[in-house]
Order: sequence, then C-alpha cells, then structure tokens
Amino acid sequence: MTSLLLTGHGKVSSGMYATLKMLFGVNDNIKFIDFLESDTAENLEVKIKNEIDELLKTSEAVLCLTDIKGGTPFKTCAQISIANSKVKVIAGTNIPMLMSLASEMEDEAIDELIEIALETGKSDIVSFSLDAIKAPAEDDDLDDGI
Repeated sequence: MTSLLLTGHGKVSSGMYATLKMLFGVNDNIKFIDFLESDTAENLEVKIKNEIDELLKTSEAVLCLTDIKGGTPFKTCAQISIANSKVKVIAGTNIPMLMSLASEMEDEAIDELIEIALETGKSDIVSFSLDAIKAPAEDDDLDDGI
C-alpha cells in the first residue's frame, strides 16, 4: 500500500484532507501537514520527515501531494525523495486527483498512482457553460452529486 501525505501553504492541505474525510471517511494512511506563516522551512522539513518515517512503518511508499511546484513544501518533499526512493512528489494537487488516489491507493503501486493522479488532476479541470446544458454530452455529471 502507498500512503498519502498532503502538504501546502496555509491550510490548503488540512482543507483538502477535511474534504477527503467527508467523502471517504477516516483513513490512517492519509496525513496532512500545513505550512503556516509561523513555520520555518527547517521546521516544515522536520515535520515532513517525521510523518514520512511514521507512514513508512506501515506502507511500501509515500506519495507527497503539494500545492505549488517550486514552493517550500514541494522543494522539501523533493529533497526528501532524492534521498529516499520510497517517496515520490506531485505538485498542483486538486480534489478530483485526491479522490482517485483515495479510491486506488490500496491496490496500486506508487508509479501507477502517479499516472492516475496526473490524468485525473488534468481531466477534471473543466469550464461550465449554458451550452453544455442545452446539448448534454455523453458523460453528463450534472444530475448526480457527491
């Protein structure tokens, strides 16, 4: 199994975690670390390393999901992944991506999860228009909610 570690600026990671918890319930293999204004880069690194160490006690790998490519949470996770091949990193995390990962994380290896995350993360970014209602597509998701 691969565990997920959400991290990002402000409270974006705790917010995404709360959404996942609402949709999927509690999962002990999904954790979050917020990078707050009061934190330093060094403090964040210690928190991330400690959480990864804990997750690797029960998981084969850890996928770090960050908000901004090049941001401190991303750079910190990237540095850790250089030293530990069981850690991989994705930037630009969104909720559809997390939903796919939460559904597949028990059955898929980390490299497959990365492919799933990147595909879902991109494909679920859409624009709504009234024309879509007038001429519904084959995959009409407007009727059912989550």
